[in-house]
Amino acid sequence: MSGVEIRQAIIEDSALIHRFITELATYEKAENEVLATVADIENSLFGAKTTTNAVICSFNNEPIGFAVYFSISQHGSVSMDYILRICMFLLITEASVPAKLC
Repeated sequence: MSGVEIRQAIIEDSALIHRFITELATYEKAENEVLATVADIENSLFGAKTTTNAVICSFNNEPIGFAVYFSISQHGSVSMDYILRICMFLLITEASVPAKLC
């Protein structure tokens, strides 16, 4: 299957998320400001007491972005539409995906 896919991140994605953060920091000429390690990402996103979640965005089965989110409603859920908009922004800015996907 090709096209856009958004899936829940798993702990094994920690190195990928770290790579995305580092690549963005390098692009912004701020790579020396990245202090988080893969272990930090594992603990903060997938640790026992975490309140955050992450999704991985792929295009044609190639990971191209991610989004980190947390619950913002009193019912303990966040709008998937909001997450999708974040991911689409990442898709467009990181991979030059055609804007018609939005």
